[in-house]
Amino acid sequence: MSISNIQVKQFLPADQVIITGNRECAELACHNQVAGPGFTIMDGNRPIACGGIRVVGVGIAWFAMTEEAKTNNPMLVIRKAKTKIEEMQREQQLCELFATSQDCDKWLEHLGFHKVENIFLR
Repeated sequence: MSISNIQVKQFLPADQVIITGNRECAELACHNQVAGPGFTIMDGNRPIACGGIRVVGVGIAWFAMTEEAKTNNPMLVIRKAKTKIEEMQREQQLCELFATSQDCDKWLEHLGFHKVENIFLR
């Protein structure tokens, strides 16, 4: 993974299925696409991370990353994701975003969230 190959594009549900390796998440991926803005981070022509904000009265952030991206250059991917999430938050005029972590709290902290009880706020 090199910096010159990293690009951000519009999110597609197939991207989340490829990134997670879980075809059973296709319904969730479709929900993510229609519930608010989303993005996919590409390494060349391969999706390596995706995320977005579901807007349901409040903004609920979501994010997924391949194991390869977590291992090879996670901070590059996280910086791109953080920039996109900030941009979407401004565009949607959301004062706060909520998120929960299934993987690791550190990822959300790197994305600019802080933990209050069991929920992350931004």
